[in-house]
Amino acid sequence: MAISELSIQVLEKFSEDDASQTRIPQQLPKTGADNEAVFHTLRRLFAAKTGKAFGRINLHAEGQSFGPWLKDWYEGKMSFQQLTEKGLAEFKEKLDVIPLTTQSYLLWIHDQQGDARTLYIFILESSVTNVVTNELQIEPIEHLDPQAITFALRIELDPLFASNQQDCASVYLQRNLRKIGEAGCHSFGFATHVDTAKETEVVLSGLERFAESLDPKSAAKLKKKAVEFCSDQEKLGEAVQIEELSIAIDEQNPDKFAHFMREAIPEAPAALRPDSRKLKQLVRFAGRGSGMSLSFSSEAINESIIYDSEKDALIIMEIPKSLKAQLKRYLSPQDEREQEESAE
Repeated sequence: MAISELSIQVLEKFSEDDASQTRIPQQLPKTGADNEAVFHTLRRLFAAKTGKAFGRINLHAEGQSFGPWLKDWYEGKMSFQQLTEKGLAEFKEKLDVIPLTTQSYLLWIHDQQGDARTLYIFILESSVTNVVTNELQIEPIEHLDPQAITFALRIELDPLFASNQQDCASVYLQRNLRKIGEAGCHSFGFATHVDTAKETEVVLSGLERFAESLDPKSAAKLKKKAVEFCSDQEKLGEAVQIEELSIAIDEQNPDKFAHFMREAIPEAPAALRPDSRKLKQLVRFAGRGSGMSLSFSSEAINESIIYDSEKDALIIMEIPKSLKAQLKRYLSPQDEREQEESAE
């Protein structure tokens, strides 16, 4: 990776009713090894986030300013500093009307690798820790916390302007600070038509039907490979190509699953963006209720865990050691009392 341009800004809103305040650099910071290291961390963390949304940037929507600015910058008609300042002003305007408080950093990173250009926008909440000064005094210090990503937007610039029909943008919103992320999506013109829940159902349905013809162990192995492949693609921000998934789950018959999907689910597109968290239903069973919480691998079915449908009961054949120890500690006093009562 290579940072071509970088901008760091601060946005502060100390009261829900007040307008936010911003701080911007008079000139862009120089790129270097430290900046590259921070970007590498942020990029890696963003790639690993699950539940990202995929879509595009509106370039011509009414009332949307950022798209045209982005196009002007891409074509060299606007400087990177102008783009970031205008983008911050747009974000500030959207955030001012939202009742919340925040002290956030905005990082704009123009990444260029060969001819490929990508724009990243990160919003991170600041954190405070204590340091020991040279005078051996403890003082609080505010710092950037790469783990605390509130919002992140990745825009692949060349596909965006080559054809706006491509899904060239991906976005992550932290659940606890979703209002800030939603303001970011609105400010930067992110729009999506990708229904990841629906596409996940397509993959789930295809894999379940395909696995029906296999023995239980082979089916479990196939499903595990499918979930791992989809998870890896999601972390990379890439769509799941059915042809590639077919190869990943069965190298001996690489076209078998792809052929099945074409025949059984002809309406399924060649590339999907499933949610790997939902796909884990293929390999794990989980549920809670009535004071219980259970989670176990599908490979345990009919091995260490038996389901009796007539009695609607689960029989656990191999109890985990830690659980067994807890049960013994809990039940032993009761057993001793019962023995004493029976002796009397």
